[in-house]
Amino acid sequence: MELIVKLAIALTSITVTVVFAIIGFFIVKYFKDQDTRDEKQTEAIATLNDTSKTLRAAVEVLKTKQTIYETYCDKNHSVVNHRLHSHDEKLNEHDKDISILKTKVG
Repeated sequence: MELIVKLAIALTSITVTVVFAIIGFFIVKYFKDQDTRDEKQTEAIATLNDTSKTLRAAVEVLKTKQTIYETYCDKNHSVVNHRLHSHDEKLNEHDKDISILKTKVG
């Protein structure tokens, strides 16, 4: 009987040791994987920061160009509006002349 108890204790201790070894293996693996994930996250964050800086620079360039184009368009609209007003006056004069001619002919 004593032999069976000693054998049971030995098997139990071997089983517990193997279980602890397996658990330890997975814990070590988890932390190593966590380190890898942390490194990848750090790289991703750095890439996102670089992209953000690039996008901010692009937005600033676009704002500058938009301001330049807006100034150009304002000047151009002024010229176009002046021409349209001038043409409108000429058309009104032509309408009056046509009306006068119609009354003389008719």
